[in-house]
Amino acid sequence: MNIAEYSIRNSVITWVVTIILLGAGFASFQKLSRLEDPEYTIKEAVVLTPYPGASAAEVEEEVTDVVEKRPSSWDSSSGSNLAPPAVYPT
Repeated sequence: MNIAEYSIRNSVITWVVTIILLGAGFASFQKLSRLEDPEYTIKEAVVLTPYPGASAAEVEEEVTDVVEKRPSSWDSSSGSNLAPPAVYPT
């Protein structure tokens, strides 16, 4: 008697084993550890600083240089009306 024939003749056992395996698989999946925000390192970034009406030199001096010197000190809760510069990893 091969496994296919046995499964057809004893369908109750086949269904019980299938349900047990599905339940064990679901329980194992729920126990998998996962990080909400996995750590990764950005080695390079492009900083876009829109400043309507200003020349490129003014934008570089007043915005870009400041952001490049202290990128981790940007505080969005400072009450400033200016939006923070867009930073895109490259």
